Amino acid sequence: MAKLEDLERALYEKSQEAELKSRMKSRVVFPKFRHRSGPYWQEEKRRTPAEKKSSSVRRLFPFLIGGLGLFFIIGAAAFVFFYIGSKGQEAQIVIPARDSVSAGEIITVPVSFTNTSRGRLTQVELAFLLPSGSLVSQNDGWRLAPQRIIQKIEDLEPGAEKTVEFTGRLFGREGEEKKVEAILLYQPETLRARFSARAVKIITIQGVPVALSWGLPQTVSRGQEMEMTLDYTSHASLPFDHLSVRVEYPPGFTFVSSDPVPSVGDMLWEVGTLDPARDGRIVVRGKITGDEGELKSFRAGIGVFDPGTKEWTPYTEAAGDVRIAVRPLLVEILAEGARDAIVKPGDELRVVVRYKNNTETIIRNVFVKVLLEGDIVDFQTLSIQKGGAFDAATRMIIWNPSTTEDIGSLEPGKEGELGFSIRTRARPAVRTADDKNVTVHIGARIEAATPPEEFQGADLTSQDDVWLKVQSKIIFAGRAVFRSSPIPGEGTLPPQVGKKTVYSVILEVRNFTNDLGDAEIIIPIPPNVKWVNSFSPPEARMFFDAATGRARWSIGEIKAGVGVRTPALAAAFQLALTPAEADVGKAVGLTGAIRFSATDRFTGEKREETISALTTELTQDSLTNFNDWRVVK
Repeated sequence: MAKLEDLERALYEKSQEAELKSRMKSRVVFPKFRHRSGPYWQEEKRRTPAEKKSSSVRRLFPFLIGGLGLFFIIGAAAFVFFYIGSKGQEAQIVIPARDSVSAGEIITVPVSFTNTSRGRLTQVELAFLLPSGSLVSQNDGWRLAPQRIIQKIEDLEPGAEKTVEFTGRLFGREGEEKKVEAILLYQPETLRARFSARAVKIITIQGVPVALSWGLPQTVSRGQEMEMTLDYTSHASLPFDHLSVRVEYPPGFTFVSSDPVPSVGDMLWEVGTLDPARDGRIVVRGKITGDEGELKSFRAGIGVFDPGTKEWTPYTEAAGDVRIAVRPLLVEILAEGARDAIVKPGDELRVVVRYKNNTETIIRNVFVKVLLEGDIVDFQTLSIQKGGAFDAATRMIIWNPSTTEDIGSLEPGKEGELGFSIRTRARPAVRTADDKNVTVHIGARIEAATPPEEFQGADLTSQDDVWLKVQSKIIFAGRAVFRSSPIPGEGTLPPQVGKKTVYSVILEVRNFTNDLGDAEIIIPIPPNVKWVNSFSPPEARMFFDAATGRARWSIGEIKAGVGVRTPALAAAFQLALTPAEADVGKAVGLTGAIRFSATDRFTGEKREETISALTTELTQDSLTNFNDWRVVK
C-alpha cells in the first residue's frame, strides 16, 4: 500500500543526489593576485598585442564560470518550484459532496480528479479519510471505517478525468462539522518522484433522528423520593449501533434505584442497537434536597461511550427541571449545623429544628414532631429544649402549643428554632456481618391542628428527613514487651550500658462498623534504636526506611468487624537498644508517637489514630516489673 512518505523518499533518490553533487562542483574559483614590483603602466608597456589579448580572456574567464553556475542555480530553483513547491499541479481533485446530512444517514461521497499535465500519471492511488466513528458499507452490512481507505487507480492519460464514489454513514451531534478528506498520489511518467493532490470537504450534521425526552414532576418536596422517566425513540431508516444513555444529576440528588439497572455506576445505561421506529424507557428513582423554590436541572444524552478511553460522545441531549416546592409551613433539620454531618461514636449530637410560616396568614396551634432512629443513640442521654417531650413508645420528640408558646400562633413570615441533644454509644453493637454502615435517621414533621379558613381542605403538613452516617469506631493499641512476646527477645533485663537488648513491639487494630481502605501504620524510630528486621506474621508488609528513620506497616483494606466479630489485626516487630552512660536510671524511648491512618469507605473521611511513644517501661508486659525497666551500669 502506497503512502505519502513515498514522496519524500522519491525526491531524495541516489541518482538525484549524484546530480546535485555534480552541480555543486561547478563553482567559481577566482585567481590569486600577484604582487607587482612597479607601476602597472610600466608592465603594460612590456606586453605584446597577443599577450594583451590573452590577458583579457583570462580576466573574463571567472565571469564566464560564474554566469554558467548562476544558470544552473536558476534552473535548479525552477525545477524545485515547478515540481516540488507546486506539487499537485499535474492533477486536480475535488469532493462535490452534499454540505449537510442527518446523523446515521447513508451518504455517497464522490471524489473527482483530473490529469491536468501533458504527460501520463502512473502509480495512481486514492486515499479517502472519514471522520472517527463513521461506518462504511461491507458485505451488505456496516463496519467501522478504517483510518484511511486506499484504492488503486489506473494510469491517467493527459486530460483524463475520473470519479470514485465512497458510501458511508456519519455520526455526531446536531450542528457538528465533520471533515472528509481525499488524497490523490501519483508519479509523472517523466519523473521518478511521487506527488499528491489533496481535497477537503466539510459536512455538517443537520439533525439527529433519535429523540430523547424527560418525564419529570414539576415540583417535589425537599427530601422526597421522586421518580422520573427518560424516553428515547429512533426515527432513522437504519439501526444505530453501540448506543448508551448517560444522565447528569444536579447537586443534592441521591440515586436510589432504576429500571433497568445502570451498566456503569449510577449514570450510564447501555442501549446497544436501536432499530428504526423502536423506543425505550429508563425509570430513575432518587431523593432530592435543596432550598425551597430552588430549581434543579437534570441533563441526559444518547450517544456512544468508549469503555477503554472513558470518552463520551453524545448525539443528542435533553434537559429537564424540577423545582423544590415552597410549603406553607417549613420545617428543616440541621445536625451539628449541617444536613450531612458525620456522627462520631461516643460524641454528643446536637440537632436544631427550624420552622417558618411561609403564608400571609396567621397559623395557630402548630405541632412539631421529630422521630429519632438508630441503635447507636443512647436515649437515656436525650436532652430537649423549649418544652418538648419524648414519647418512648414512638421514639418521638413532640412540641405542642401547650408547652411551647412560640408555636402556639405563627405570624406571617415568623420563623424559629427548636432543639435537642443526645449522645451516641461509644461502641456500636456489632453482632452480625449486617451490622455495618450504620446511620442515624431524624425525621421532622410540622402540622397545624386548626388550619386557617383560606387553607381549609389544604394539606399544611411538611416533612423533612436526614440520614446521618456514623463513622467507624477504631481502636488502635500498641505495647512494648520483652518476655510476653510472640518473638523471643535477646539480651538482659534490666538493660545494661554497652549491651544490646532486643525488645518486641506489638500493634493491634480493631474496626467496628465500616470497611477501611488505604490503611497503614507509621512508626518513628530514634537514632539510638536499631531496626532488627524481624517481625510476625512473616507475610506482614513491614518496611524500614533508614533515610527517614521510620518503619511502615502497609495494611491496605480492613473489613468491618475485624477485632470485634473476628480476631484483631495484629503484628509484632523487634527493635534493638544499646544504652549509653547517659541513660543510666532512665526508661529509654524505643519509638516516637505511632500513627495509624485509613479511609472510611462509608463516610469518605480520612481517619487517624495515634498512640504515645513506647519506652523500656514495659507496663503491659506482666512478666516484668519496675526493676526491669530502667538502664543500669
